[in-house]
Amino acid sequence: MAVQLENFNIIIPRAVIDGAYEGGSEAFIKEAHIEDLYFDEKIVRIGASDSLEIGTIIEEWTARGLRDIRKRKGKRTWIDLCLIDTDEGLTLPCRWISIEGKSATFTG
Repeated sequence: MAVQLENFNIIIPRAVIDGAYEGGSEAFIKEAHIEDLYFDEKIVRIGASDSLEIGTIIEEWTARGLRDIRKRKGKRTWIDLCLIDTDEGLTLPCRWISIEGKSATFTG
């Protein structure tokens, strides 16, 4: 299954949310009150409209213990979450996500 992409997209695997959010991804989905929230059985997509909102969302999740960016073999890459610009694609490489058109799929 795939998750729809719009504008700026922060994607987090549900298994990662399960370890970082009390009650797990199910609780987050119920409690989030985010208009641009899409999900499937593997990932959650949080929408953002600008760089300030992106930064705030990423900061909230890193404060919960998620790792955002790390250098691998000299290149920066996403770790526990990733950012996708619908027009430009992934902003950095991410090993666990696949993008096809305007949708994203968890690839493990």
